[in-house]
Amino acid sequence: MKKVGLFILFVSSVLIISCDDKNKRDKADQEFIEVQDVENSTKKENKERYEEKIGRLEDQLQGTWTRIDYPYSTFIFKENSAKLISEGLAEEPEFKTYTLSYSCNGKTNAQGYSYLWYEDTQYCETIKVQNDTLIQSNPDFDYLIKYIQKQNINELE
Repeated sequence: MKKVGLFILFVSSVLIISCDDKNKRDKADQEFIEVQDVENSTKKENKERYEEKIGRLEDQLQGTWTRIDYPYSTFIFKENSAKLISEGLAEEPEFKTYTLSYSCNGKTNAQGYSYLWYEDTQYCETIKVQNDTLIQSNPDFDYLIKYIQKQNINELE
């Protein structure tokens, strides 16, 4: 009889422990799901903010920009295409389709610059709009070129 009692006690203990473990696993799974929900929500909010910033930048870029230090060079933005016109070019430049992004070839820039990614040449440039000034460079910032919107060029003269 003692053996049966010990056996029942042993089985009861195993059942209690396994139920307790299942409850802990269920709670851990629920906490993991909640963390995933927060991460997904944060990703969604970040994506929405990102798309909003890109949309604002796209709006700011539209129009004609004249180079400040060399007025014979203009950068024209029309919808999602751009054309750079400079004096002395042999051929009339064409509009090139671009995509705006906050990263290019694995690089991201924390200095407030965005990237113009030209799909046909697989090349990107950094850009930033501050007030009425467009700042353009290559991804390594070997140079900076500043442009001003054409309607504001008279303020410089």
